[in-house]
Amino acid sequence: MSKQKTQKPKGKTPTKSKEDEVSRGNLFLIPVSKLEVEPGFNQRIDYGSDEDFQEFMDNIKENGIINPIRVIPHPTKKGMFYIREGHRRMKAIELLEKAGVKMGKIKAMIASKETFEESLFKMASANNGKPFTPIELGLVCIVLMDRGFSVKEIASKLGIPEAKIYNYISLAKVPKKFHGPIAKGEISHVVISSLVRECDGDFSKVEKLIEDASKRAAKEAKRKGEDKPKKVTAKHVKGVQSIKNPMHIFREIITQAEKDKTLFSPQKILVASTLYELLDNKGTV
Repeated sequence: MSKQKTQKPKGKTPTKSKEDEVSRGNLFLIPVSKLEVEPGFNQRIDYGSDEDFQEFMDNIKENGIINPIRVIPHPTKKGMFYIREGHRRMKAIELLEKAGVKMGKIKAMIASKETFEESLFKMASANNGKPFTPIELGLVCIVLMDRGFSVKEIASKLGIPEAKIYNYISLAKVPKKFHGPIAKGEISHVVISSLVRECDGDFSKVEKLIEDASKRAAKEAKRKGEDKPKKVTAKHVKGVQSIKNPMHIFREIITQAEKDKTLFSPQKILVASTLYELLDNKGTV
C-alpha cells in the first residue's frame, strides 16, 4: 500500500519578516511593534526633566536597552505583549522612533505568574528605575482600591504609613490639569495636601486656590525677571488661614519651646531643631 503524499496548498505561504519574529527563552528579543501598554497599569506622569530624559534617550539610542523590560503575553492578541516593567524605557523608544530612529528588537523577559495587582505593587515598591512621585503613588493607590484593596492593605504591602497613603490619594484626586506640575515638583505636594484638608475635600475650592496661587507665583517670577516660577509654595496661597510654610511651623515650635521649657521634652525639641536645619539647608517645600 503506497503512502499518499500530503498536498501543499497552492500559492506562496506568507512569511514573517525577521523583525516580526519573537525569539523565545528566558531572555528574548521582541519587536517594538509587539508591545502595548496595559490600560490602567502605567500611572507614571513624570519621566524626568527634559535634560535628564534626553540623556536617557541618547543612552538608549547609542547602547540599546541594557536592562530588559518585563512583559506578559497579551490576553487576547496572539503574538502581542503587555509591558509590566519598563514604561519609561518604552516612552524613550517611542520618542526615538518618532524621530526616525529604528529600534528594531529590544531585550525582554516574561514576568510569569504575576497578576495585574502583584505587578503594580512590585512596580510601586521596588522600582529599579526612576522612583514614583507622591502623586503617581496616589494614582497607583486609587487603581488598587478600585480592585478591592483597602488603604490598610496597600500601606502594608508598600511599606508606607497609612497617613501618607491618604495624602498621596488626595493629590491624585485634584483636577488632572495639575497632575503634571505636581509630579514635576512645580507645585508643592505638601501645600496641595494641606489645601485638600482645609477645603474638606471640596476640589472645586482647591482648584481655585491653586490657580490663584499659580498666578501669584507667575507674577513674582516676572518681577524677578524669570520666565516662569520655580515652584508654587505655601507663600503663594491666600484665603486659607491655616496654610503655612512648614518652615514657619518648625520655627514657631522652637520659639515656643525656648519660652516654656515644660511644653516639649528635650528629645522633641532636638528633633524639631534638626528637621528645621535640614529643611532650611535644602530649601522651602
